[in-house]
Amino acid sequence: MFENVPQSYSENPNILRWWTNELDELLVQLIDRHAWYWPWFAQEAICHVVEEETIERWRAEDPLCEQYAWYNVLMYFAISRAQGKGYRAAERQPQDRRCFKCGDSFNQGECPEWAARRLGSIEALNFCPTCCKSGFFGTVASVRCSKKAIKEHLAALHRLSGVVPNANFFDAPGPLIGLPVEVQAELLALGETRPAVQCIKSKYGSHLAALIDARVLPEGTRRTSRGTQCIAEDGHVCLSLGEKMIDDWLSQHGIPHTREPHYPNSPLRADFKVGDALIEYFGLAGDPEYDAKTVRKRILARREGVQLIKIYPEDVANFARCEELLTEALSRFV
Repeated sequence: MFENVPQSYSENPNILRWWTNELDELLVQLIDRHAWYWPWFAQEAICHVVEEETIERWRAEDPLCEQYAWYNVLMYFAISRAQGKGYRAAERQPQDRRCFKCGDSFNQGECPEWAARRLGSIEALNFCPTCCKSGFFGTVASVRCSKKAIKEHLAALHRLSGVVPNANFFDAPGPLIGLPVEVQAELLALGETRPAVQCIKSKYGSHLAALIDARVLPEGTRRTSRGTQCIAEDGHVCLSLGEKMIDDWLSQHGIPHTREPHYPNSPLRADFKVGDALIEYFGLAGDPEYDAKTVRKRILARREGVQLIKIYPEDVANFARCEELLTEALSRFV
């Protein structure tokens, strides 16, 4: 893979201007860890250690970046440099194996790079490209879409993986990494016939509701870094118990509301929207990064002339106070 890359690719003066011995050592580490796949990791690894300003300046000044995608320019520079330095002599080559799931023979080099990422390493490439593709992406012809099938699928995922399966269980690295190959094979088999996300939403309204019905979350909640994810009375998925209390209050008072609306002219989102007013439950107040975002939201609301109703944990703890705030701010809707 990537054989005979011209040596001239590594003579790019615009990259050599900021290239260091430490980056050469990084190439050695990538080759040792990722073997023949290492070029696919090079751009990400280099950009992780080089200052963003340096990368941006190089992209603006290098004429090659006007002709080709900058990340390809950087990747082929790295390949050519590793080749010229002799680092690639230590590059491990893909092996012939028999697929643990279907039994077919295959060469590891036939497997796409994403398969190694999702299985955890090149050593975990025990499945042929066909089984990887069908397991991680599903087979449309056999997708099941009934509540019974959804419940069985989620319960099996939970039993085999030992984790609460997210809606994107098969779409990101993590859940299969480190599991016994026998369990990985069973999970890939489940992946082939998994219900589509749209199917789960059409049957249950949310992935969380499906998890509860499948008894994966028998208490009806899920802990996350932002709080306890749960479902409000109207079916809205809330990211904390505080949000649920506010959502339920709005429903109980017959106040139409939407979840996670955008601020005007911004990608930032509020928790609720009632009419033209936004409601925020600042449940993580005290966290520096969260507080900085809170300030940006308050400034944005003031600049755009939007009514912003601000609720804090101490308000929810004394819910009578929270009700007073909401009643006063939303008097025209109550």
